[in-house]
Amino acid sequence: MKKLMRILLVIAALTLVLSTAVGCSKKEETTDKPSSSQTTPESKPLESKPLESGESEAPKYDDATKQKLDEICAKGKELYDAKKYAEAKKVLKTALDIDPLFVPALELLSVACNFSVDYENSVKYSDAIIEANPNDSKGYYYKGLAFKAWKKLEDSIKWFTKATEINPKDTWSYYGIATIYADTNRKEPALEFLKKAIDTNPKEVKKTALAQDFHWQDFYNDPDFIALTK
Repeated sequence: MKKLMRILLVIAALTLVLSTAVGCSKKEETTDKPSSSQTTPESKPLESKPLESGESEAPKYDDATKQKLDEICAKGKELYDAKKYAEAKKVLKTALDIDPLFVPALELLSVACNFSVDYENSVKYSDAIIEANPNDSKGYYYKGLAFKAWKKLEDSIKWFTKATEINPKDTWSYYGIATIYADTNRKEPALEFLKKAIDTNPKEVKKTALAQDFHWQDFYNDPDFIALTK
């Protein structure tokens, strides 16, 4: 359990800071690991990205409603960052009373549920993200992350794969698959998907892989891993 929580912290820290930092607060800057689409499952917050073909636009709110949603989400993220997950979830759910498909709150809720060992609700919130934007890879990524935390690894691979089918540059879904294979001692597919992640975001993926010894320690002396991450 300690190892799982350690992995999740890195994942969510990287990821969650992800789009929530962007979506929840108009004033907050995105964090330090942007990719064209998202930062990492084991990485950081999402950079705001332009709508992709077929992606639905965000609902239009009046100024007062938008301000309220931003305030709720900013408070929820503050609690999340302080690792007060139960309190964060309580706050963030009030955003869903206003809009049940408010994606920034759903993202934080999904990952906070992983830390609360509440995997069924993590999947539920990721499904709501998919409902809000079915042509965006983000919801499928969060669903893959939820199943990874739940240790339902084949389901995790399924949803990470779906994310990459929608967005072939979804760096951190490739990376999520790679770490599953690394954690289960399957070298060839681990390096195959690590390469796919590196091909979309070389600097950040190499940096992340070299820092995450809990996934890659057994690979550090492997010539193929060294060649990929040099």
